[in-house]
Formats: sequence, structure tokens, C-alpha cells
Amino acid sequence: MALITQIIRILALLGFVLNLHFIYTHHFKEPKHRHTKLCAGNKCKIMAESRYAHIFYIPNYVLSVIYYAGLFIMSLTPYFAQENLRAAMLGLTWFVAGMSVYLTYFLVFKLRTRCIVCFSSAIINLLIATLYPFI
Repeated sequence: MALITQIIRILALLGFVLNLHFIYTHHFKEPKHRHTKLCAGNKCKIMAESRYAHIFYIPNYVLSVIYYAGLFIMSLTPYFAQENLRAAMLGLTWFVAGMSVYLTYFLVFKLRTRCIVCFSSAIINLLIATLYPFI
């Protein structure tokens, strides 16, 4: 039980750092210096400026940072595995994982591009949703 919580905590921290990297690269670096090993070429720009990059006018990467930070902080509390929150947390983790799969479909088949940060986030979300029931 404690091991799975630790793994989820690490995955949440990794997702948080990946999305912070994306925010920094996309918003704070000079355009000619925006290319990093994770955001090569215009792939991140294509994704970030597409119509699929926002939910209710909030960028997906901002929602991701909030989700991962909340999940990490929640995992530090005794409430993380409480029975009365399990269903809500399970629903949230699977909703996020489902949205990741949905957005990955649009990334690959509609935008016809690949984004390492997006794929990594989707894998992290699927792992978190898969592991959470075993806490």
C-alpha cells in the first residue's frame, strides 16, 4: 500500500515537472531558444496553439500542473486512501487518463504530430489511474 502511494507520488512529481518544463519552454524562453530535447521543432507549438489545447479556455498544461500538484499534496495527507474519498479520487484519475487518451488521439491523427511531453503525461496519467485502486 505505502509503496503504491510512493510510486503515485513520484509519478505526480514527474508529471508536474514535465508540464512546468513545457510552460517554461513555451512561454518564457525566447522563440529562437524554445527548442529543447523534449520540445524539438514546432511540435510543442503546434500542440499548444491548437483548438484541442484548452478546456473551458484554460490551457491543458495549466490544468495538468494543478492536477499533479494537487495529487502530490493529497498523497502526503492521511486522506489520500480514505474510503469516503476513494471513489472521487478514482473517478478523477480515470477521467484524467481518459482525457489524455482522447487528446493523444487528436495529437496523432488530427494534428499529425508527436509530442514527447504529451505522450509522457498520458502514460503517467494511465499509470496513476491503474495504480490508485491498489492503495
